[in-house]
Amino acid sequence: MHKLKWSEEKESNKDCPYNHVTAETPFGNFLITWKSWKDNDSPTIDETPWGEWDGAYNNVEEAKQEAEKHYFTRLNQAINIDKEKKMSNDKTLPVKTEQEGVERAEFMDLVGECIGEASMAWSETPKGVFDDSKGSELIKKICNKHKELMEENNAS
Repeated sequence: MHKLKWSEEKESNKDCPYNHVTAETPFGNFLITWKSWKDNDSPTIDETPWGEWDGAYNNVEEAKQEAEKHYFTRLNQAINIDKEKKMSNDKTLPVKTEQEGVERAEFMDLVGECIGEASMAWSETPKGVFDDSKGSELIKKICNKHKELMEENNAS
């Protein structure tokens, strides 16, 4: 769920007969192409993870921005977020901006990492005693990040 990472601009090759950039996602790839040998060629989003073609743009950066907009819209749809819900009534807050989506993804990654670390928090003694201090550290880490994100949301 992080911001899309685009490849360097590539010239035409055996995989693509046009100049192009790509971005990989868990759902599939984006492909933006253009014909650099033409004076006024418009970059197009030729491939999306959901198999759609998506128009022509003024430049490659504009096409990338549009692809990212589509990506975050699809992510919201995929996790079934109702954008009309109030934050106080919703346990899964809607992603309103790309930055908010990136922050949420980072928070979810942190929670996942902590859960993974917690599963490894058992001591190496033969009895397999749970290392309670490690679990407490992980919970504090999650709570501190959550508090920080909530304060940022309330400030804006």
